[in-house]
Amino acid sequence: MSSCLDSSMDLPVLYTDLNVLNLAWEKSPIGCMIWRWDEFRADFKLLMANPASQEMTQHRWALGEWLREKAPGHDQFNTTLGMSLADWYRKALGSQKELKATFYFDDADGSLTGHWENSCTPINSTDIYMMFRSVSAEVRDQQRLRDAASKDGLTGKYNQEHFRYLVTEILKLDEPVAVLFIDIDRFKPVNDCYGHAVGDEFLVELSDRIQLALRDVDILARYGGDEFVCLLRNVERHEQAAMIAERVSRAIAAPWQCDGITLTVRASIGIAMRSPSVNTCEALFRESDRAMYCCKERHGCPFCFASEDDHIAAISAVQIIADFREALKADDQLILHYQEIRRLDAAILDPQDYPVAGYEALIRWQHPTRGLLYPNVFLGYVEQAGLMAELTRWVIREATRAKKQLPEHIYLAVNISPLLDADEMSAIAQTICPSISVEVTESALNEATISPLLEMRSRGVGLLLDDMGTAHSNLKRTLSLPWDGIKIDRSFKYSAILPEMVGIIQKCGSRAIIEGIEAGDEELLERCVDLGIEYGQGWLWDRGGPLPRY
Repeated sequence: MSSCLDSSMDLPVLYTDLNVLNLAWEKSPIGCMIWRWDEFRADFKLLMANPASQEMTQHRWALGEWLREKAPGHDQFNTTLGMSLADWYRKALGSQKELKATFYFDDADGSLTGHWENSCTPINSTDIYMMFRSVSAEVRDQQRLRDAASKDGLTGKYNQEHFRYLVTEILKLDEPVAVLFIDIDRFKPVNDCYGHAVGDEFLVELSDRIQLALRDVDILARYGGDEFVCLLRNVERHEQAAMIAERVSRAIAAPWQCDGITLTVRASIGIAMRSPSVNTCEALFRESDRAMYCCKERHGCPFCFASEDDHIAAISAVQIIADFREALKADDQLILHYQEIRRLDAAILDPQDYPVAGYEALIRWQHPTRGLLYPNVFLGYVEQAGLMAELTRWVIREATRAKKQLPEHIYLAVNISPLLDADEMSAIAQTICPSISVEVTESALNEATISPLLEMRSRGVGLLLDDMGTAHSNLKRTLSLPWDGIKIDRSFKYSAILPEMVGIIQKCGSRAIIEGIEAGDEELLERCVDLGIEYGQGWLWDRGGPLPRY
């Protein structure tokens, strides 16, 4: 191989060219480094680094430093590269090929966070030449250009053109969707009376309210003027779309104050659900627009479906939610029934004589026109409407009052919904009275909820695991919690694995409770006693009702 240097060159010329090379290295705005792989340390050792590399990384590199020790974040998995940066450099060395990539990097202290363009060139079997530069400013400029093409200049939400593109692409995924077409009623008088500056500010406020009323997966766009469109993703039932539309309607109707004036508007919302006959972007727009005009004709109706049958069904669901909101404010609609938990005792022949060990509080709704409603009728709507936290607080307050009527040795348990988030669980943990116990299902156990449960336990609140065996969960983590009792779901009462389940419960130091005991299960009760199950619950004793007097 011929030398890159001409042997005929005299020494002064050669000296001058090396100075030029050194000057280029020192003045280059691109970060340049040379690293050597050390097999024993399984790390790269720094041989050279130019000033730009030190300025960009905000670190004064010293020759001989090790990459993994001195470069924060280089061992973190990078989604763009599919591996860590250190492993990417190793891959370049192993392949003996230059690798190039533009990627987002987020280091431990935030000093290098941003978009970077990087290249690794193997020099030999152990050394690599690395060049890099920040392209964050370029990425931001490109994003601004994309936003200018896809976003509405006033509200910052997507524009109509980009929204149509997104809808068309999402329809290719074959997922159930719905489109809301929202028209702000009588918005023109706002502009006429207070000017376009106030009107524009109000539109921005309304767009932000709509966004907050939607779910994270939903997509909002300004259609034009005072009209907005929303794509609701993964909505299979009409009542789901109706409840979101009802939230949007309430958000829009809330008064807005600006410079001493109060403005109130309402909206007409048309809803079109995806179906075999409404399966394109144009069809969804056409049907939701038609439904919006139908809504305008139904004065006082917050939304309307393209199909009359769909509208009637959805209105029923929304009415249940509206009635339930009133029930939460009333004094006599929501009530608790209490179902007994009996202590199993081999010395007692008649199961009806087993002593009461505790009660489980069960929510009921005494509806003004529909009579007594059980949770299967309304609880699903309550969960979708985001009212579970408020309902849980009501149940805990009522159960706390009821516990004062019971003897000290009889416990009272309330159910905690798996839909409560970490903040709601923490609020309950800080306020719940230690005199009652809480029941949670396996599906409610996650990193966000375990800490509040342990806080409750430290304050003396009893913990019960409900419906063991019915959810996919980390069994080791689940059983490591300090349960006072673990309920075995009714589906396992005649199962061959019942003895193993009881053994697991006993090994973790808890008490087993068998659920679903009914008339005719007397022989099962004998088996439960033999297995060491200490408590039972079911219709054999009662179906729940008012708390007995003690």
